[in-house]
Amino acid sequence: MAIEEIIATTIFDKDIKALRKKHTPLAPLWDAVDAIVADDKNLLSSKYKDHALTGQWTGFRELHIKGDWLLVYRIDGNGLTLVLTRTSTHDVLYSARTTGKDIDAYRRDEGHTISKH
Repeated sequence: MAIEEIIATTIFDKDIKALRKKHTPLAPLWDAVDAIVADDKNLLSSKYKDHALTGQWTGFRELHIKGDWLLVYRIDGNGLTLVLTRTSTHDVLYSARTTGKDIDAYRRDEGHTISKH
């Protein structure tokens, strides 16, 4: 897999804004993104516990950045585009308030291209 483009969804941008407001260092997030882009399967598996999601989240993957801090993403375009979908805690991402409509909206959100930080 050779990622050519990284897309951030609108809700991912909001998640980043919330993290910045809490003064959360973002370097661990970008380290995880680098591991995805590098397709470092060993690091993704051992350090980040990367795995495919199921149920209404089918098509997305999740990894653990640090503790309960998660990144939900998907790979589109024949493996060429990394779509950063959400980053937050289990409680926020998988609460009863997150509906199938929300997840469908995440799939449709075309987002915007970001540089490889």
